[in-house]
Amino acid sequence: MPAKKILVTLITLALLSACNLHVATLPAAHSTAVHQTAEAYAQQTLTSLPPSQTPSAATSTATSQPPAPTSTHTATLQPPTELPTQPPTAAITPLPQPTSTATLELPSGTARERITARMQAYGDLQAAYLSDAYWQQLEARLARCGSAQDILTLEYHGDSYIMYDGRYSMNPQAFRAQVEYLMQQDYHFATLHEVEGFVQGWLTLPSWSVILTTDVSDEHAGSLLSIASTFADLEAEYGYAPHMIAFVWTGAMESGVCWGGGCWEDLNEALETDYFTFGTHSYSHQDFGQITPAEQSEDLQRSIRDMQAEIGLTPYALAWPFETCSAYPDTISTLGITLAWGGVTKPMEQNFTSWLDPRPLCLPRMLPPNIEGISMRPPGYTLQQMLEMP
Repeated sequence: MPAKKILVTLITLALLSACNLHVATLPAAHSTAVHQTAEAYAQQTLTSLPPSQTPSAATSTATSQPPAPTSTHTATLQPPTELPTQPPTAAITPLPQPTSTATLELPSGTARERITARMQAYGDLQAAYLSDAYWQQLEARLARCGSAQDILTLEYHGDSYIMYDGRYSMNPQAFRAQVEYLMQQDYHFATLHEVEGFVQGWLTLPSWSVILTTDVSDEHAGSLLSIASTFADLEAEYGYAPHMIAFVWTGAMESGVCWGGGCWEDLNEALETDYFTFGTHSYSHQDFGQITPAEQSEDLQRSIRDMQAEIGLTPYALAWPFETCSAYPDTISTLGITLAWGGVTKPMEQNFTSWLDPRPLCLPRMLPPNIEGISMRPPGYTLQQMLEMP
């Protein structure tokens, strides 16, 4: 076999494995397309090299994600407490494409400086997420897999719950299996501060990124410690830390099973693990589609004050109760809130947190697969299929 053809073959194989692509699990047409793209890139690389230069395995900066499935509808949800019966819809605006202008210079770059400033204002300086090692790992993932346009955001309620006759359910074993699957594929777990940079367009994130979120009521506060234990075990096994954004229903932290304030102690203990960043889930958990702008402002201000007093944090993000986004974003912005998540806020095939998202106060979330491995949003999808959508 000619030497040049051998080199093309080797570089093509390197490209196919660069982002842990499981070609065997992809549709045949897509597998062929991936192989052809990699081979064309290898040919281009060899052609552009001077005859005297010995080529080395190339790394691709293109987003290596399968095309989105064609499913566009979700089942009608009838929630007793947390999810909306009629999720808000959004007018779709074409999104700008990611650029290569995010500053990841080492040892300190503009993006890292902005995250440092945000951590200081928020009230928790998480040194691990500012370290050279962390940013070098982030930069390596970007170089290997390219930058994300859309990121899957998953909505948990702790790691132990049963809703909608089990269609939306979780237990610690299933939760661990889902997070472990993500770590086996080397997914980046975006922190709240990183998501802010991504949505505002000053921080690119790897195409293989995921946003884990959980809504915290009196029934779920204790599960944060269980999640932290799972994360610690997996970090020891895989060599990097998972992360989750927790949205606290502050009025519930001294009611129900939290009576007496014990749940605030759990939240402070979870905060110390560095596996979480926190936002608010409101004080009263009212439907924000049913209350006035003044009532919305009063509710959120009280929740912010509670979090400042009890765990020393000033939240700037929230998850809307019942997934109902406020119709008064200007009112919400005056409170210092820059990010907020609902539920189905875009067509299902586009229901992802996006680069330069046009509605940062009405971002979407999907529902993780239940304990049987099947999601209710999008209906019938496995975790792997959900990850292949954006």
